[in-house]
Amino acid sequence: DYLLAGFVGVFGFSPFSVRAFGLVCVLISAFVLLFVLRRLMGNPPQIAYVTLTALVLLSPQIISGALIPDIDGSFGLLVVVLGLWLATIVKQELLTARNVLLLVGFATLTVATKFTISGFIALVIGAAALLSQRQRWTKALVVIGGFVVGTLLALGLMMLAGAIIGFDAKLPFDYLFTSLSARTPGRGGLSGAISTLFDGPGA
Repeated sequence: DYLLAGFVGVFGFSPFSVRAFGLVCVLISAFVLLFVLRRLMGNPPQIAYVTLTALVLLSPQIISGALIPDIDGSFGLLVVVLGLWLATIVKQELLTARNVLLLVGFATLTVATKFTISGFIALVIGAAALLSQRQRWTKALVVIGGFVVGTLLALGLMMLAGAIIGFDAKLPFDYLFTSLSARTPGRGGLSGAISTLFDGPGA
């Protein structure tokens, strides 16, 4: 919200400036994905960069989502892409103090962005740790610990910010629990997720 507000503060309040924020996030996401590609392929050919960029920027879901001022379609995409980049670091590099701090900082960012995104990307980074050839179990424990610490930091910062600016820090939790309790009966769990995937909304 505050990043979007800053963007509007610079470019003015208009449909163009609000939608352009998502577009900028998508362009940065595509750029970060090129670094992910380089880490995965070492020295990829030029056609790989072009193909990946085209697949991202010409994806109908990306095009439609980027133009809607929503966490999932704008900044959330960038957070997920940064998580993929961090997953390659966790898998390929040895644990260092810098990498641990990077992990904690990223976990704080994801939890502060959206709870469900943080859970999803934590699983991805955890899987990368288990796929590592060296320090596999140590990395897995560090990923778990990093996300626990990052979650506590994010919640603490949210409570602190709420006290400073008068924002009710319980609102995101109220929204989450209200949303879960309002789901159609029989749509919960794995079967509910599969039904939603094929039946909608927005399937």
